[in-house]
Amino acid sequence: MDRTGVSPVSPHRLALRWVAIISWVIIRIALHRNRVDSEGAVAASRIEQIGRPALASESAFTPSAPSAPSARPTEVSPDRHLEKPVPGSPSSSQPVSWGRALLIGFLTWLIARVAFSLYGWWQLLIEPQRFDNGEHSNLATSLTSPLYPWTGTWMHWDALWYKYVALHGYHAGDNSPHFAPLLPLLSRLVMNATSEHFGPAALIVNGIAAIIAFATIIRLATLDGTPDLGPRAIYYICAFPVGFYLFIPYTEALFLCVTTLSFYFARTHRWWWSGIFGFLATAAHFQGVLLAPALFWEYLQQWREGNERLSVRIISTALPGIAFFLFAAYVRFIVGEPRSLVVIDQHWGTVVRAPWDVLHLAFYQIVVKQDGVELLNLVAVVFVALTCLLGIGQQRPSYIIFGALQLVPILVHTSYISPLESASRYLVITFPAFLLLARYGRNHWVDRSIIFISLVIQGIFLWVFAIGGWVA
Repeated sequence: MDRTGVSPVSPHRLALRWVAIISWVIIRIALHRNRVDSEGAVAASRIEQIGRPALASESAFTPSAPSAPSARPTEVSPDRHLEKPVPGSPSSSQPVSWGRALLIGFLTWLIARVAFSLYGWWQLLIEPQRFDNGEHSNLATSLTSPLYPWTGTWMHWDALWYKYVALHGYHAGDNSPHFAPLLPLLSRLVMNATSEHFGPAALIVNGIAAIIAFATIIRLATLDGTPDLGPRAIYYICAFPVGFYLFIPYTEALFLCVTTLSFYFARTHRWWWSGIFGFLATAAHFQGVLLAPALFWEYLQQWREGNERLSVRIISTALPGIAFFLFAAYVRFIVGEPRSLVVIDQHWGTVVRAPWDVLHLAFYQIVVKQDGVELLNLVAVVFVALTCLLGIGQQRPSYIIFGALQLVPILVHTSYISPLESASRYLVITFPAFLLLARYGRNHWVDRSIIFISLVIQGIFLWVFAIGGWVA
């Protein structure tokens, strides 16, 4: 058995698995080709934008005071476009309403949910055995349970920890505070309301979160004056090699939901709501604390443009950081855990290192140990880094700051599993990167190439995860 926990298999089983992977790709491409076309979904035809007011360039990163003081600026409508279309790009479609965005998000989620469920059933036919990897393996769904075909395939690794927290809460000495509280809390509420087990409850929570997240990304693209990019971006997120984490009992869907909502309310000048969802982002995943600098810069950007004034509302941008310190205080004084959250992380072999050392170790892991998962992690890091650079002048500075900051914790520590452990999973929520990629996807061949390559790789890693292997 190798590091991924996968035992050697006979040639005929290996052939069956490859048939499953290829069939998976064919099904997903067929669904993709028949999806609601981004242009057709947002409008019957493209229209030329006439008379749209353009604001000052948003590519400048150094805020400066408005040219002359004025009274409180006129409130900006949530539907006002805050960014000019990219010069030379196709004319944008009509704005997408919340109702249409939710419909597109729901249909996208439904198609992906059905595809993943069918894959889970198919995997059981190929490998009819239970894998329950994780420190709380006794929490995995029983093989004889009628729920196993729907949830057992996905109950591995961190999902078992979230189930443990949902059922038993946090306790000193068991390292459970390493896992953020929002998903276990919401799943427990659904469990109490529906009498369901953790697996279905977490899938309900993540399903709702994914639909809202997809709709919010479409709305953010509408605010940018490029509503055709929103649907394409969410297709790319779902097809990302580890996009399946949005559809299993992990925190990625919930974190993406509250993060995009925080940005949306910031863009539409509802700062306290933005701060509340930023607070929830940290409660969903501790990397949510990195939202604070991006929201702060967004506030300064709007002030520089004359669309916002300096007021007490700027405090709302600090709520993601406040959430982290409140949870740390809860763990210390209520749970009674004497170790800090940083020390608890060391249970997983976390070691702080310089970025160049992390990359050197990652290359060693890829070349010498031929670690395909680490290669995927490195590609994800390069992808987000490139989109941050290419996004300068094309996206709002707050988007670029958010994406760049997501790279920081990944590049300053290693773990015993791999130097870039879980990087691809942590970066699947960087929606600005996918919005930028969607610009290039306006070309038909680029779009199809992205979808095909992503789904082939996703099919391979989905199989590895479904049989209990470590992916991210």
